[in-house]
Amino acid sequence: MTEKEIHHLAELSRIQIPPDQIEALSQEFDDILAMVGALGDLDPPEAPAYDLSLVNVFREDVVEPSTPREVLLAGAPDVEAGCYSVPKFRD
Repeated sequence: MTEKEIHHLAELSRIQIPPDQIEALSQEFDDILAMVGALGDLDPPEAPAYDLSLVNVFREDVVEPSTPREVLLAGAPDVEAGCYSVPKFRD
């Protein structure tokens, strides 16, 4: 990657890269892109890496009683009308 491309990427990412790290970062990006390019040379396996016979492995959906409101609000610093009370957001 060129220095111009790194500056552009840094701008898009909203990060500041010290000038003394640009050259090292350029080499790291080149190494990463070379590794990603090497992935295209691999032959994918014929069989999938997971068992296709599994259909639905989720648990049964069972309705259970929820925790009582009083228990949930017991540790709240401030409660109002049965709900957590928090300060208003100010700009």
